[in-house]
Amino acid sequence: MRLSRVILWVAIVAALASGGISPVAADMGVGEKTVGAAGSALWELNRDPAGTLYLSDYALPAVLVVNPVTGAYTRYTFDIRDKTYVILPSDAQPDATGQIWWSDYYAAFGRTNPTTGSTTYWDLTGTFLAPAGLAFDPADRVWLTQEFNPQLLRFVPSTGQLCRFNVGGGGRYMIAYRGMLWIGDVQARRILRFDPETNTLRWWTLPGISAAPRGLTFDADGRLWWADGVPGAGRLGRLTPESNEATTYALPAGTDPVMVAPGVEVIWYTDKAGTAGFLDPARAPGTLATLGTGTTTLSPLSCATIASRTQSPARTTGTFTFTTVNWATVAGTPAGITAFLPPTTT
Repeated sequence: MRLSRVILWVAIVAALASGGISPVAADMGVGEKTVGAAGSALWELNRDPAGTLYLSDYALPAVLVVNPVTGAYTRYTFDIRDKTYVILPSDAQPDATGQIWWSDYYAAFGRTNPTTGSTTYWDLTGTFLAPAGLAFDPADRVWLTQEFNPQLLRFVPSTGQLCRFNVGGGGRYMIAYRGMLWIGDVQARRILRFDPETNTLRWWTLPGISAAPRGLTFDADGRLWWADGVPGAGRLGRLTPESNEATTYALPAGTDPVMVAPGVEVIWYTDKAGTAGFLDPARAPGTLATLGTGTTTLSPLSCATIASRTQSPARTTGTFTFTTVNWATVAGTPAGITAFLPPTTT
């Protein structure tokens, strides 16, 4: 197995477990890391209100549910021998009843029963739809983004109805906050807010021709933060929706941020280049701009009822052993930024 960096969720757990955190379940992309099983490729990490972590393993493939206090975990490993459809889960997270939903940007999405492991999924092969980010609205409907397709998808679990809305761009990640859906639109370099009750779309156009909003979260003051993957010059951004004002903060040179999560008066981020860190906005100099905005009301392009299929992934349990490690601090970072280089493992 090739050399890879230790999983970053150890640092993120410290941020999420501390006080003063918004109840939003923040996504955290951790990239190809190894934890407990050779060949894993952990990407998104989500958290429920109780603090339980949900990790998507795109390579094994599996969904991993972890108690960050005790280290106890349950892994649901999908059967790659099933040639009907090989499930490769991403952005796994629980709904209000505890069912674990996930998307698969090859052409599917589904849910796994955490008690039995039984999985129901909806195969979209042949529809040219590629679900990526996932979120729930107050009516318990499931919403899915597509990174390379301008259509936002709405799914009603009780009826199997899937509707499409053209939002004019595409993004991988989405979160729900106070009844609204928020999306990082990488294709059109915008932040999107969609009202699932009125189908009203509002957007904020980001400064610069290379803006690439990825992971999103809200801080305790109701401001939106995003990870901006500008090639070679990654940054974090903060939007105050009421004033349309945005502040961007430069990260260390070469940083390629993926996701963000709120800590106590700081914002944590992960980096595809292998580091992790946090921004203290009280000390970091930022660049302020007033963003251009727009609003429109959308109607569904189409709605159709889609059939479901089932699989039964292997369900295994265990406990991670925690050890104390010292992460090296990266020197020469901008003011207000603390960056860490995780230890390596084989």
